Amino acid sequence: MQTRLKKTVLIVEDDPYIAADLEDALQFAGFDVLGPVADVDHGLDILSKQKPDVVTVDFELGEKNSIPIVKKLEEISVPYILLTGKAERVLGSIELKPAPLVSKPFDPRSLVKSLEALIQSQPS
Repeated sequence: MQTRLKKTVLIVEDDPYIAADLEDALQFAGFDVLGPVADVDHGLDILSKQKPDVVTVDFELGEKNSIPIVKKLEEISVPYILLTGKAERVLGSIELKPAPLVSKPFDPRSLVKSLEALIQSQPS
């Protein structure tokens, strides 16, 4: 049996049903979960206190977008996956660097695999 250290994931998602599903799937996969948080201010607050191993970020948070969170993640070198139901808005944003993008609805198992691969691709 392989032993692995638990990795921490921050969930940034404003839809409470999606956030709960993400939290359940990630905990079941063995992640420690921070959040979920539903807005930019709370996401930035957590990132000022803790550095997760990876983050799932919903691009649209109510009437705002998550670009301030994404910029903070890039600044502190934390990998992330963008989640969105409107990929054209993300792809059209000139403020974002290329990043993994998962369209809603998504398969939680595929998202877990993508997060694990993203973590493994990071330099130690």
